[in-house]
Amino acid sequence: MLKVVKLRETKPEITHNQFKEQLKKQRMLQHMKQEELAERAGLTRREISEYELGKEIPDVLNLKKLAIALRVSMDYLWGESNVGTEQEPIMIHLEDIVSGDSPYGLQLDGFMITPKELQEAIDYIAFKRFRKPHRQ
Repeated sequence: MLKVVKLRETKPEITHNQFKEQLKKQRMLQHMKQEELAERAGLTRREISEYELGKEIPDVLNLKKLAIALRVSMDYLWGESNVGTEQEPIMIHLEDIVSGDSPYGLQLDGFMITPKELQEAIDYIAFKRFRKPHRQ
């Protein structure tokens, strides 16, 4: 799986209140009741309620279940990234990643793609499309 990841942190660490607000916001944006989210995530409605009220913080496994059920990344749900939802898309120029001018990078199956590998992939795609390399 290809994934966009944030390389440089630009905002402070999330607070407990931010997580509970983000969870509720995502659930409401998708017009889900707590019961429906609980069912999709394999959790109880009580757990969802406690997370949204800030009484409990999910462990990593439950955070992953919530992210999958809401179709967002765990980083997005935890508030570490604005990448990962249809509501807040991000535009990244691959050339900026290659040159190091972007605060984002790419991962493939959990491993970072180097700028050289990315340039080779861009060249390959350009070659397949136009039968010539694409260089800046």
